[in-house]
Amino acid sequence: MAIASGSRGIAGIAFLLGGASTALGTVLGLVGVPGGLWFLLLAYLPIAVGFGALAVGAGSHLAARIALLIAAAGYVLLLLATVLWVAGLGTAGVLAAALGGLAGSILLLSGKAVTGNAAIAFVVTTIVFAAMTLPGVVGLGLGMFVTILSLVFGLGLVVTGVLLMRVPRAS
Repeated sequence: MAIASGSRGIAGIAFLLGGASTALGTVLGLVGVPGGLWFLLLAYLPIAVGFGALAVGAGSHLAARIALLIAAAGYVLLLLATVLWVAGLGTAGVLAAALGGLAGSILLLSGKAVTGNAAIAFVVTTIVFAAMTLPGVVGLGLGMFVTILSLVFGLGLVVTGVLLMRVPRAS
């Protein structure tokens, strides 16, 4: 069952905004512009909206809906952890966003709810987010590699957003 077109559009716009904000925040942070972190902080909300929109549009695919809602909740927790400076919320948010996003994207691909390049871009983007964040949960520092992955994650969200907004061809 395919994702409803309205949900695809909302998710596409949200991922496009979240990805652009992530990429811009990463680049501004690299060149030392103060306030670059605000763009990274502001990225969590549209990303959460994108996962929520996909969950609503997933129809009868219950496992995908649950995983996508967990991912959306994870990004909300990341936003709250950043604003409130609560470390436990950040850890829970990373785990929920990474694992829920990865499971949800794979379930959407396997259930053919999202197909083609949009599905591949979505799965790859969630893998990049998991690779970027999960090592930090267990205390492994990746240094500069995290910055590169953050930029790739932002650009992956932009590509995923654009591809989700495209009208799928009838097969």
